[in-house]
Amino acid sequence: MKIGLIGSEVHAGQMNKMLDNSVLLASNKKQPSISNFMKELKECDIVYIIGFFMPKYTSLAYLFGKRVIVHWIGTDVWNLRNWKIRILYKTLLHNVTMNLSGSHWLSDELKQHEITAIPIPLVTKDIHYGMCKMPKRHAVLSYVPEGRKNLYGLDKIREIAKEFPNIKFYIVPKKAKKEKNIEYLGRIPIKEMNKLYSKISVLLRPTIHDGLSMMVLEALGKGKQVLWSQDFLYCNPISDYKKILGNPPRLNTLGADFVKRKYNKERIIGKLNMVFEDVYRNA
Repeated sequence: MKIGLIGSEVHAGQMNKMLDNSVLLASNKKQPSISNFMKELKECDIVYIIGFFMPKYTSLAYLFGKRVIVHWIGTDVWNLRNWKIRILYKTLLHNVTMNLSGSHWLSDELKQHEITAIPIPLVTKDIHYGMCKMPKRHAVLSYVPEGRKNLYGLDKIREIAKEFPNIKFYIVPKKAKKEKNIEYLGRIPIKEMNKLYSKISVLLRPTIHDGLSMMVLEALGKGKQVLWSQDFLYCNPISDYKKILGNPPRLNTLGADFVKRKYNKERIIGKLNMVFEDVYRNA
């Protein structure tokens, strides 16, 4: 059984590295010609789409009778609020064999669009758990991609940073000029991210809408405190920022233990393999 992946490079590309018998058919960085796509598609038993729909390639998968699994991860669910995208998605996905989602709250949201999705979390090969030493003074990390400042709460981050001028705030992967105690780092390599985690005490993620953030899992796994707009075990609501930043840094040992136990890569890949086997046998 061979799995062909379509989707974002971050998710589909990483998943391709973790599955035993798979190929990355297309992504935002890999957009092959139709003939080259078809050569690889013919070898696949299942097409697995993660978070980034590519209509041209998805349509070909249907045309050639491939079993299709869609894994919803966050922004794709948010996009269903746009009626034009909703019609496009429903047109594309009417023959989906199975829908999965990255979290139970995404599954609940998908029900509103008459899509039933089994919640199975996603992690990447490059995600690293393991407790980091907590710095003596607070420093805060946030994620704000280019062009998504409203969705990822940049104004709220600035507001909190202004209230705590003696605390350093780091933002990735957005690029911008430094603002007093806010430093925009742009996109940085994974090794540099690991160094950055050793400098920070808190992950601040005031998103309007979110899936199961891998940055949240990684920060928890490293023993960091997390302020998140999503209700999640061992995270604090955004409204607790004064309590967290107004007191000395402390390790989040319960969060680290929870993530390492529940969001283990091998465990998640095992669940996905069971889904692939079920689809392959019963299609």
